[in-house]
Amino acid sequence: MEFIQKKEVVHQPVWDNWLLIIWGVLSLFHLVIPINEDLQMMLFVASILLTGIPHGALDHLVEEKNREKRKMRFSMLMFLAQYFLRMAVFAIVWYFTPLISLGIFLLLSAYHFGETDLAKLSFKARGQKLFQLSYGLMILSFILLPHLEEVLPIINQLPHVRDSAALTFVIQFRLPALIAITAITLVLAWYMYKKGQSKDQLQYLGFTIQMVCIVWLVTTLPLMLAFTFYFGCWHSMHALNNIRHHLSTRPDQPLSWPTMIRKSLPFSLAALALIVAVIAWTVNTYETPVMMMGFFIGIAILTAPHLEIMSKMQRHLEE
Repeated sequence: MEFIQKKEVVHQPVWDNWLLIIWGVLSLFHLVIPINEDLQMMLFVASILLTGIPHGALDHLVEEKNREKRKMRFSMLMFLAQYFLRMAVFAIVWYFTPLISLGIFLLLSAYHFGETDLAKLSFKARGQKLFQLSYGLMILSFILLPHLEEVLPIINQLPHVRDSAALTFVIQFRLPALIAITAITLVLAWYMYKKGQSKDQLQYLGFTIQMVCIVWLVTTLPLMLAFTFYFGCWHSMHALNNIRHHLSTRPDQPLSWPTMIRKSLPFSLAALALIVAVIAWTVNTYETPVMMMGFFIGIAILTAPHLEIMSKMQRHLEE
């Protein structure tokens, strides 16, 4: 399996191993001296502000570039109308079928995680999409299932979820589920390697080590820090890095990070204002699990149009 090097653009960032080292040290520190919840929340909020929100606030530029590559006209007004329409539709679906919506959201998120994180690998065999989905499901499973004691009070706020057959099944069979999805992912990774154009064992070994480190981190860290590491740092940083290449006018010179942050500011500030307004409205009305569930559903609704736009971008990067 070969790392992508197309049109003189190398999608393998130099900083991802440092992310693993820094968070590995933090995880070991937490085992000795547990990090208090206030500091965990500060790290979570910082990651959402610095990378989580900005990587979604660039959707309009990403879609404009997507349409430019297909030689299609881009209209900001039409983009916003379609964006908010998709959000509204998903919000209605969440309202009437929360359990089904949760399942759909987790599957879409898993595919999105796999598609983004594995962009640095070249795929030249059938099974690419299945591998991306399996990889994302594995990461999500190791974030959620080992932390069910923290997840359940939040999930149970959804109507018709508490004591549901689906939730009971997940609780009873979480260990076999983790083993099964890990085995499937490793088999698919080996298949993709064997069918790939390159058989560079060191590169394949490097990818495998990274995958093991990510699983170890999201399993050993508490839920808040696991989510902060994976979504706030690992996934969002890789998504931003892919966007840098996508928006660049020169394949050998991606946009600078300061330029990326500056371009994301308008919609980042708008999203931040909305989040602050929701928190101010709920903080004195609802308990923490309800607020967390509301935040989760809000992110899910915002994510619906984002996933489609990013998926189109990834297809362009692979061309």
